[in-house]
Amino acid sequence: MYFTLIGTFVIRRHADVVLLHNQNNTLMNPEFLNRQTIISDFQKKLIEACKMGDHKARLQVYKIYYKPVYNLCLLIVSDPMQAEALMHESFLTAFENIGSYQEKISFSYWLLNFIKFPKANGTN
Repeated sequence: MYFTLIGTFVIRRHADVVLLHNQNNTLMNPEFLNRQTIISDFQKKLIEACKMGDHKARLQVYKIYYKPVYNLCLLIVSDPMQAEALMHESFLTAFENIGSYQEKISFSYWLLNFIKFPKANGTN
């Protein structure tokens, strides 16, 4: 199955895109391929399941977001073991507070707010 992408691209404008199926040139619904909508709906379902205490949904959220959270933690502490511990602590705190998540901000941004910066040595 092959698809032909026909589009008009204008600088500083959104592209008008029509998808045609090659076999019979029937138009496809562009909303079908709107990745943001698909991700958003999937994300909403996962978050709602997490709010209800579904452990499989929490594991799925962890699998989706652990790499970026770990990488940010590694930038903060520069030690892989500490970064992993910080990452796990961040996820635990986020899952404890998942009920406070609102769709006004992206889930990934909300999740990154639970990374606790370690105190610098020698300060009170």
